[in-house]
Parts: sequence; C-alpha cells; structure tokens
Amino acid sequence: AVAAPALRPDGWRPQLRSGAAADGARAPLAFASAPTASQLLTALGRHMFVAGEEMLECTAALEGYGEALGIERSVGSLTNGAISMRTAGEAIMDDDLETAWGEVESAAYAAEGYMASSAFQGLIDLFSYAEPAPREAWPAASDALLGISMDLARSAKRLQDKVKAVQAAACLRRAALSLDAAGQLFQP
Repeated sequence: AVAAPALRPDGWRPQLRSGAAADGARAPLAFASAPTASQLLTALGRHMFVAGEEMLECTAALEGYGEALGIERSVGSLTNGAISMRTAGEAIMDDDLETAWGEVESAAYAAEGYMASSAFQGLIDLFSYAEPAPREAWPAASDALLGISMDLARSAKRLQDKVKAVQAAACLRRAALSLDAAGQLFQP
C-alpha cells in the first residue's frame, strides 16, 4: 500500500470543520470489527463530501485573484472538480452508486491541473462492480485516494508560495487530508 503523505513530520492533522458531513472526516474511522461495504462507503462519502467542500473554499479564496496569479482558467476547472467530488460524496451517502460513479469520473477530468485524472482509476473501478465495494477492489481504491490526496497536497504547495493564495492552499491541504483519511479506510 502507498504510504500516506506526511504533511508534518510529527503526524499532526488539523481538525476539520464541525458538522454532519465533517464528523466522519476528522480522522480515519476505526471499526470495532471488519467494516461492511456499506460502512466503508458511508465513510468514503463523508470524506469525499468534505474534500469537495474544502476545494470549493479554495476556489472562493481565489476568486478575483486567478488572473493575477496566472491560474484564472484553472480556478474554473477546480470549481467543477470540487462540485463533482462533493456530489459524488453525497451520492455515496445516499446509496446512489451509479450517480457517484459518474461524478467520480467527472471529477477525474474536471480538475486535471490539480489532480491527475489517472490517479482516480482505482476509485472509479470501485463502483464498476455489481457488488458494492468488494474487498478485492479496496487496495486500488486506497491507492487512488492516497494518490489524489498527494496531488492536492502538491497543488497546495504550489499555491502557498503565492501571497494571495495562502488561504486557498490551506483549503487544498484540508481536502488532501480528508482524501488521505478516506484512502486509509480501505487499507487492511
């Protein structure tokens, strides 16, 4: 399995905002016994919803500065990717896996400047089975989520050096942490 990105050497992870959607995204959930596919999907949906919300916060923080930062066109693509990520999370929590599948595919291509579309493949494949989230798909889903998380963390690092984008970078880091936690759900 891919190691989680180290955002700080001491392992500190910031507390995400409170609220129903964020409750499952503070840290990887610990299950008393082996989680069911339904439990994993609910937790995944929460993490994806939170990541989408954080990505939208990033786009709001960049509003009006995109042209000055030389990223005007990519702010729109990040917005589209964020909406797809959030909608996929909602659909997963609503047990509408067909919609989730389509939204994950949309997110994969919408924000390519921030997340590599190829990184989404294991997550897309998770929804391609007749049985929801079969165990054999977990390692690839975990790798995909951790890869997307690392892409967002790299994007945050690029933004943090731009004076007007510090808040946006923080939002992307929080989105990365949420997807990192989601990736850890599917590890043995």
